[in-house]
Formats: sequence, C-alpha cells, structure tokens
Amino acid sequence: MTQSAQGTPPAPGFVAGSGAISAYVTPERAAVATFLLVMAIVMAGIVSSTGGQFMYSLDDPYIHLALAERIRMGHYGINLGEVTSPASSIVWPFLLVPFAGTSAGVYFPLVLNLAFGGLTAFMFGRIADGLTFEGTRDVQNIVRAVTASLLVLACNLVGLAFTGMEHNLQVLVAVAVAWALIEHSRGTPLPSWAIGLAALGPAVRYEMFAITAAVLLVLLLEKQWKRIALVGAGSLMLPAAMSLFLHLNGGSLLPNSVLIKLHQNVGGVTGSTGTSVLTTLGMWLERAVMSHGGGGRILLLGIAGTLILCWRSADQRQRTLIAAAATTCVLHFAVGQFGWFYRYELYAVAFCGVIAVVALAGQVPRAVPYLVAGAAIAYLAPLRMTPLGAANIHEQQYQMHRFVTEHYRKPFAVHDLGWVSLGLGGKVDVLDLWGLASNEAAREKDKTAAWLDAVTRRNGTGLAMIFPTAFAQVPASWRKAGALHLAGTRATTSDATVNFYATAVGDKAEITAKLKAFKPSLPPGVVLDIE
Repeated sequence: MTQSAQGTPPAPGFVAGSGAISAYVTPERAAVATFLLVMAIVMAGIVSSTGGQFMYSLDDPYIHLALAERIRMGHYGINLGEVTSPASSIVWPFLLVPFAGTSAGVYFPLVLNLAFGGLTAFMFGRIADGLTFEGTRDVQNIVRAVTASLLVLACNLVGLAFTGMEHNLQVLVAVAVAWALIEHSRGTPLPSWAIGLAALGPAVRYEMFAITAAVLLVLLLEKQWKRIALVGAGSLMLPAAMSLFLHLNGGSLLPNSVLIKLHQNVGGVTGSTGTSVLTTLGMWLERAVMSHGGGGRILLLGIAGTLILCWRSADQRQRTLIAAAATTCVLHFAVGQFGWFYRYELYAVAFCGVIAVVALAGQVPRAVPYLVAGAAIAYLAPLRMTPLGAANIHEQQYQMHRFVTEHYRKPFAVHDLGWVSLGLGGKVDVLDLWGLASNEAAREKDKTAAWLDAVTRRNGTGLAMIFPTAFAQVPASWRKAGALHLAGTRATTSDATVNFYATAVGDKAEITAKLKAFKPSLPPGVVLDIE
C-alpha cells in the first residue's frame, strides 16, 4: 500500500509497491473479491440443490430467527408461557429483530454475514499489506494478495456465512482485535475501539472470553490498570445481566444451548476415571481425524507450534503478541469445542492464525503462503458440503415446518428445534425434548421412555417428531404414524430419517390423515412412509 494509492503511509517494515500490477491488485481487493466470488459460487450450488429455494446449511439459525420473532413480541423464549434461552449468542437474536416475522427476515442473517465477512476479508488484506516478501514490488504484492485471499478460505468465511449464525461476527471481532494488537506490537498505541471489542466479544459468543483474556494479558504486561478494569468489567456486564435474567425467570445461569453442549463435551478428550493415557490419546486422535472438528484441532496445533518456533527470535513486543495468541490457543483447547460443522474453533484460528502469519513473516517470509494454503485446505470441505447441507435442511426440517404450520397446527414435540418453531407466532407450543426451548428438558439428563411419556402427557403434545437414534427407547404408548427420509446423502442433519409418533394423548388416525394430505407436496426424492 502506498500513500498515493491509499492515502496513508506504508506500515513499518513494508516495502511499498508501485508497479503496474500493484496499482490494481491490492491485497484488500483480492481478499474481498475472493470472498464475494466464492459466496456467489456456493449460493448457486445451494439454490440448485434445493430446487430454487434458499436454505441455510444448518437448522440452528432458524432457532435464532424464531427467538427474534418472540423478542419482537416482547418475550424471550420460544413458547410464550416460558422464558428459555435457546440461542448460543446474547446479541445475535437482537440483531435479527428489525426484520423478524417479515418475509425478508429469513434472509437478514445472510445479509449481516455478507457485511461482516466482507469487512473481515478487507482486514485480512490490510494485515497482508503489512508483510514483506522477497522479489520485485509486483511479485511481493501478488504474494500479499494470494496470502489475503487464502486467509479468507482458511477462516471459512463463506461457510460461516451460510450457517446463518453469529460466527462471522465473532471472527470479525477476533481479527479486528488481532489487527490492533499487531499494530500495537509495531509501536502504535492500542486503540480504544479494540478495548471495546475485547470487552463486548463475550456477548457475541461466550468463547470470546479467550480473546478478552489475551488482551488482558497484554494490558497486564504493560501495567495499564485502568484499561484492565474496563475490559474485565465490560466483558462480564452483558453475560452477567443475561445470567441474572435467566435465573430470575426460573432458568440456569448459562443459556440452555451452552449447558447442553458443555454436558455433551464432558469426558470428550480427557477420558473417564480409570482410562489410561494411551487410550485417552487414542480417543483424541480418532476424534481429530474423523470428526468435523478434526481439521480445526490439527490446524490450531500447527498455529501453536508456529508461535512457539517464532518465540526465540522475537523481540519483547513481538513476544507479548505471541503470548497473547498462545493464551487464546490454550484456553480454547482447555474449554472450547471444535467442529459442529466447521465453526466453533474459527475465532481462535483467525485470531491466532493472523498473529502467527505476521510473526512467521518477520522470520521466514517464504513459508507464509504455504502455511496459509495448508490452513485453507482444512476448510475446503465445508464449501463442498454447504449446498448438500442446505438440501438436507430443505428436505427434512423445512418439510417438518410445513407439516406443523400448514397441516397439524397443534402442540407438538421435537428433538431438533429450528425451522419447526419459526412462524408459529406463539400460537402453537413446541416441546423441545433436547432442551433448548424447555428448561425441564434441559435439566433432565436421563431421558427414559417413562420420562418421554410423562412430559408429553403433561404438556398435551399429541405429535412427536424425533430421530430414530435420539432416544434409547420410546414409550410403549406412542404409536408410529410415519417416517420422513432424506432424498440425498446426509451432511448436516442429525439423522437421515425423522419418525412421526402419535403420543399417548395424540390421535394417530388424525396424524395419519394429515400426513397423507401432506405427502404429495414433498420435494422430488423425499420419501414419506406412512404406517
């Protein structure tokens, strides 16, 4: 970047380019263009796979959309009679409120993610613009542009956009804070906006406390006590307010979505009592290779290794920067999660990754493009799987939504909350057997057939739509009415089949008749077996 081209002087240590290519191919333009181009390609794949209808790759964003509808009605939760916390983010559902319940509402998360992803891509370009490589000015600028473009792929910005959730905002905050810390390591003051983002990050997702801790470490080493108090108190303010609100309304201190997933993760890589170290290591390696989060684990380990290698030759300011990134790595490995369709670890990959790139560029610049290219390969899978995932949601969750809103129109029970709860307007109650929208189900750890029978009777839910693998056993009083099968390969749904049951308080004949009326409207290839 030159002063004539951008209006600002070049960053310290940067060799400005003034050749013909440098005038047009800037890292910022390359990164943003890559993001928009891949977005367009994946969008075309989604629309093609769903028969012309847009769908997100997961069912989860429709939970946030449904919650935003209820917030607009003055209630926090899915059923108007109970305050629950089905969203994993404090601020995201509130951002969706302006268009909630309108025909444009379902597209608004994509619009936000397009903006957030584009801003993140631009910052990748700015960060790459501060790197020095070997060769002529034009060659250097091409390498910077390639590096910035690969960072877009390495942080899965496109895949995150089509999940329809808060992760692109989370990555944007992480990269913005990393950028500020990088410039701070070069001698510039740490800006107030970076302090503000570090404090507000946990309200986007609770994992962002790992970024807050990194900034607190930098401030502690520099003895900036006032800013330490501001960041610490600010980061706790909204999460504490949410916890107090939930507690006063009969819920837990953490959102149900956070509690349930933390419970599922207990014993994951640590093993149970009596498990040998070798067995635990074997389980961890199996998860690393076989799960959606495997690439993320390996990548974050590689980033941590790069930071360690750069530590020895770094000066004091650079070591402070590396220590901040290492703090986030350690905290995410300690309490964070990986995978869930290539998204949970991305904030840490982005924050630590750009710091590792800058540290490595100062010591072994020729290795930088290879490091970033390797990271990009780890997240090519979600680009390929996103259209298939959208097709899954269209063939399963969206059809369940259509059945309960167009045909059944009575209280029902499900194991996968999302599309089925959207557009109900509080007129029909949803019994969420997993627990996101039910405090009782969230607290129940042993969901036996007896519990399923009792809870559906107590809530008057005559229809249950659950996966065959959701529970060890269904109540004897339930009668199977049908089964809905995906047309294609399963990618993002919990199961390829959803079973429809008439519960003890349900009318099987009525449900069967409504399934028969619903069946002709299903998409091509989707099979509905009626008992």
